[in-house]
Amino acid sequence: MRSDQVATEWRNRFLAVVEDLGPAPILLSGGTDSGTILAAQLALGWRPDLWSFRFEFVPSRDWIVSDLMATHYGLTFHTVEIANSEIRSDVERLIELTGESKKSHVQCGHPIMRIAEILGGFFWTRTAYVGTGGVIEDNRRGSEILHYDGEEAFREYRRENLLKWEEQRTATWRMIDVAATFGVELLQPFATQPFADYSLSLDSDEINSPKQKGIALRAFPEFWSNGWYRRNEFLQKGSGLSAAHDAVLLGDPDLDPDGRWKSVTGIYNEIRRRQERNHVAP
Repeated sequence: MRSDQVATEWRNRFLAVVEDLGPAPILLSGGTDSGTILAAQLALGWRPDLWSFRFEFVPSRDWIVSDLMATHYGLTFHTVEIANSEIRSDVERLIELTGESKKSHVQCGHPIMRIAEILGGFFWTRTAYVGTGGVIEDNRRGSEILHYDGEEAFREYRRENLLKWEEQRTATWRMIDVAATFGVELLQPFATQPFADYSLSLDSDEINSPKQKGIALRAFPEFWSNGWYRRNEFLQKGSGLSAAHDAVLLGDPDLDPDGRWKSVTGIYNEIRRRQERNHVAP
């Protein structure tokens, strides 16, 4: 099967998944995964609201691309502004809510908490699309597995990332859990069956040709020809999450009076320990 036929089949199957899930807002990062969800909704004739976030009115790479997409199609674009003065209280609240201080869970859960709290207050929508799982990124670990262990091992690695997020309690699981706390269901079209199995049946060349996640570009050329494509980047980096947390929490004289912590993970753990001590205090 030629790559254009693969892309056509992939597009049709993805559109079927999105059509079945129905119209809903999109948590848009401007990356390939969430952008492809937007491309599919537009292809179905829908005009979804888009949601993003930024810190202290500083436009991150993610936010800039998301804003360009929204402006190009004249879509409503909601931005949750997170002030630096709110970061500590947000993190404390999230750790209290989840009992979790793992770095990826705290940072990925932070904007989900803020957005879901707003969406959960709307009586007309309690669902939103999220690009978790995605087109299965061609990341460093995946590339190593493909190079040393071959195509089947690479496919199994992709399967673990795409479908076993709940069993392994990944950052995806935490994001969905946090949203559910506010009554919001995050829709994951890439992980929806039988589409997920079809994607996993494709080999690395079909997925990543002519470039990383290329199947999405080939499937929706009318969308990606606008020049928005970027190589995969972790949410924490592209959105400014890691940088903002580091800037505000590292060196906080209350959380780290002795300057012991060289990583923000130490701060998250300190917050969790304090909360646990307060819970058992007489």
